[in-house]
Amino acid sequence: MEIKTPVVLDTAYHNKGTHWATALPAIDAVLCKASESLYGRDTEFPSTWPQLAALNLPRGAYHFYRKLWPSAAQARNFVAAITENGGLKAGDKVVLDVEEDGCSITAILDCLYNIEVLTGIRPLLYSRAEILNPLSFAKLTQLQRDYLRSVPIWTAGYPYEPDDFTRPPAAYIPDPTRYGKVVLWQYAGDQEHNIPGVLGGLDFNWVDPDFYAEWRSATGDITPPTGENMANTGKVTAPSGLKIRKAINGTQIGLLQFNDLVEADYISGGWWHLTKIMRGTVNIPLPGPVCWASGQYILNTTVVTPPPPPDDEPKIVSIVATYDDGTTQEFEPA
Repeated sequence: MEIKTPVVLDTAYHNKGTHWATALPAIDAVLCKASESLYGRDTEFPSTWPQLAALNLPRGAYHFYRKLWPSAAQARNFVAAITENGGLKAGDKVVLDVEEDGCSITAILDCLYNIEVLTGIRPLLYSRAEILNPLSFAKLTQLQRDYLRSVPIWTAGYPYEPDDFTRPPAAYIPDPTRYGKVVLWQYAGDQEHNIPGVLGGLDFNWVDPDFYAEWRSATGDITPPTGENMANTGKVTAPSGLKIRKAINGTQIGLLQFNDLVEADYISGGWWHLTKIMRGTVNIPLPGPVCWASGQYILNTTVVTPPPPPDDEPKIVSIVATYDDGTTQEFEPA
């Protein structure tokens, strides 16, 4: 199989220990799993997400949706996972991943609405045509239908010979009269590969050229929720001290002491890029121009002001009540 370009990967916990800098310039964008259901968190997201930011790669985060749990609470779990690992920056994409049969389209809408309210970003919807097409729109208002058509689609389908196709085959495209434009197509899953530095099997995706051009041009520096430069703060927890190195896994150039307070301008692959050391009330000079320390023994004390939680009802559309006799009544949001 020939990998389509631009090279867009999606990853999760099974790609443990990947050093994304090593993969450049073989990749062009990465979408990574952040969360699942009400409380689930992907174990590789805290490493992958900041690494991609440091490399200024187009990136996206996705939430694996579970139909048995409240949509708004799932959206809050998703956004909390992102916020706790550096937040969103310009150009980032957020995705709702729907893979279970028999979901409610209103529940999917509710989750999409809440993600947008919390992030200010129109989410993408990942799914397959055979999951989305059977869903009934009978009880949806026109506003809700219009919103769904505005949500970009990331579809999945795996032809025997992906090389025969330069764009998604029609069989993999959800009903275009009801759903948005397909901008990503996952054409191969859990594939062996020779991309350096990336461990485990990978999913490969075609990307719409115009969508990728916008994604690439919009990708910028990290923008914390406050709109200011945010320092990551932490406390050293290693009783015998923690080595300061001049590069990730590099030569030791100093030693942090137990209970030292540190600041870092970013975290990459679990390693803290140190900018300040406090020992009690004393500011300790950095031992070199570039200083790294393993985050394994640093308690992250960064305080991030979370966005206000959304109501369980969508905030960005009118609310329509449907009564037993089939009549409806529309209410403006409070």
